[in-house]
Amino acid sequence: KKPTPSFCFATNYSVYSLVMAKKGSVLIVDDEESYRQVLKVIFEAEGYQTATALNGSSALEELKKDSFDLIISDVKMPDMDGIALLGAVKE
Repeated sequence: KKPTPSFCFATNYSVYSLVMAKKGSVLIVDDEESYRQVLKVIFEAEGYQTATALNGSSALEELKKDSFDLIISDVKMPDMDGIALLGAVKE
């Protein structure tokens, strides 16, 4: 079984909790493309590998292909919101 990544919700895009001892991989989940891209640029500039998804369902597809150290997710999204994504990741 793959290790469960850390999970962080971005509210108004202020990250409340980001604890990583090493540079790792980050999955950014948001239905707003501009927010995904801004966060991607910021994390990549700091040396993290990133992937993006536009909703919870897309994020689950990314998680089937690769593992991530951290998931940053919006809470309110169509299709599958961030809370439902958290539940699915924990399963």
